[in-house]
Amino acid sequence: MDHKVVGSSGTAKNEEVDWSNSSVCNGPSHLSQSVTLFQLIVIGFLTTIVCIIGIFGNACSVIVLSSPKMKSSLNCILLGLTICDTVLIFNTLIIFSIPAISGYFDIGLSYSSLIEYTTPMLYASGMTAQTGSVYSVIAVTVERFIAVCHPLYARSICTWSRAKFYTLGVLLFSILYNIPRWGEFVTMERETENNSTYPRNEMTELRCNPDYIFYYVQWTNFVVMILFPIVVLIVLNIIIFAEVRFL
Repeated sequence: MDHKVVGSSGTAKNEEVDWSNSSVCNGPSHLSQSVTLFQLIVIGFLTTIVCIIGIFGNACSVIVLSSPKMKSSLNCILLGLTICDTVLIFNTLIIFSIPAISGYFDIGLSYSSLIEYTTPMLYASGMTAQTGSVYSVIAVTVERFIAVCHPLYARSICTWSRAKFYTLGVLLFSILYNIPRWGEFVTMERETENNSTYPRNEMTELRCNPDYIFYYVQWTNFVVMILFPIVVLIVLNIIIFAEVRFL
């Protein structure tokens, strides 16, 4: 069965790649070198700087939010949001930024192989973290909605212990929803013209299934990750704004 090939940059190719072709195995052409230079600057250097700043900032946030003096329902949810964002940023750094730098400077095959082997796992965990991040934002908005619009119920609902269950619920939902992501890519060993093997990330039969793409990747993802969150955030924030305005 033929697979669609996906490199560390995540670019898919529909045709079967001839791995014995020296132009594939030995590096990019002059035209692709200019693209690689762009990837080096934007994806390699700039994204790496942003990721490092983000990880450092989130680490400081985790230290502050987890301190005993900061115990509140809001801070508990924000702590979960910060952790999800950190995982997503770290995976972005490993999957996109570092391979762009190592690929341009030809750091070594062993490191590239390590990236190829870990990318399917990092991709799935990154999608899980992304879902957790989106629904943690929704949880923060719901918590603020209860605190502002229903203050009498806030003392019993918006507590640290209850917020931990809300955060765990978001994490559990994120894991269950993204279970299919763990079966979308696989690392395959390909032979080069020197009869040596080289790992490549390839789409699985599941990821190439038209029904899976249409119902899960496109429509379900659109509803769960875009439509529903946007509607909930808009409605609740409008209600909060109206309540605060007329206080």
